[in-house]
Amino acid sequence: MSLSWLSMRWGRTVISISVGLLICFVSLGFSSRLNALYSTTMARMQNLESGIEVLEKRVVEMSAKMNVDSVRQYNIDKIVAIFAHNDDLSAREKYQIADEIY
Repeated sequence: MSLSWLSMRWGRTVISISVGLLICFVSLGFSSRLNALYSTTMARMQNLESGIEVLEKRVVEMSAKMNVDSVRQYNIDKIVAIFAHNDDLSAREKYQIADEIY
């Protein structure tokens, strides 16, 4: 009787240890996969952030160019207004003269 009891106890111990090891290995595998997924996600986020920075820089540059062009157009319009009463010149000629002056 004592041998069967010892055998049952060892069997339970082996099964318990096996289940514990199985849980550890599955957890480690899941953890490593999760870490790899996190790393690739962070790399993608950094790429997106650098792309957004480039886009923001281009938008600021475009806005500055639009402001410069707006000021230029305003000044040309002021010069064209000086020629408003001159009927000898066409609108195109007035604009060309204003563009040349500016």
